[in-house]
Amino acid sequence: MNVRARMPLISLVCLLSAPGLALAGVCYDVTGLPEAAALNVVALAAPPGPVPLVGEAQGVCGLGQPAAAVQGTAIVDASGATRVGLRLQADRPGCSGGEAEIVLAPPFVTGSGQIRLPEGSVANVGLTLDRTGQVCQPRSARPAACVATATTLCVLQNRFRITATLTPGTQNLPGQAGKNGSESGFFSFFGSSNVELIVKVLDGRGLNTFYWVLVTPSTDVGYTVTVIDTQNARVKTYTSPVGASSGLVFDTTAFSASP
Repeated sequence: MNVRARMPLISLVCLLSAPGLALAGVCYDVTGLPEAAALNVVALAAPPGPVPLVGEAQGVCGLGQPAAAVQGTAIVDASGATRVGLRLQADRPGCSGGEAEIVLAPPFVTGSGQIRLPEGSVANVGLTLDRTGQVCQPRSARPAACVATATTLCVLQNRFRITATLTPGTQNLPGQAGKNGSESGFFSFFGSSNVELIVKVLDGRGLNTFYWVLVTPSTDVGYTVTVIDTQNARVKTYTSPVGASSGLVFDTTAFSASP
């Protein structure tokens, strides 16, 4: 690697010791995810060669939730751009990890890339350097953000609220909710070991600018699934009558990304 190619990465590593940066790291505001998020990284070595990174990502499990640990590597290419590969380690109930690929160009004030979640969503994200480190501090949840309960499922950083009701005749029985990961969960009507519905909200904006809703039933009981986008109060309802051969839902235009 020639000296000219190494200089941009050296400059990035120098940022790590700049006064005022949170946790002595580099703090970036992250846009493009369903909710607000921030990335704070610290280099463990200096170039030449790949630079190992550690840090944390605020908000990826929902505002007000604990940050996800981050590990990765930064590599400078021949053009001087720094390519960063990160793994978000949030394998805990209600929040799953993911992977990110980000490109930063000198002077490393902005960047762009993608974040992939295990369930399949890919979000195009933008990064903006915050020299104060304020955006990397823990932030409170929005007043309207989804709050999980025994009958309420919250997905995609607690932006989407999902409920399900069993509709035998005129009696509406709420389903018991459980969460599989950041994008999906399930509902049971007759005991927690008997899953009747699996529901997902996927971030499909990279393909058609919409959030998608998938409902997979394993029952022929009648039910109604209600999904609410808590950022703008938009509501979608999916109903399947008793005895339906399939209530499968694959709605790829469920919620527009526009305000």
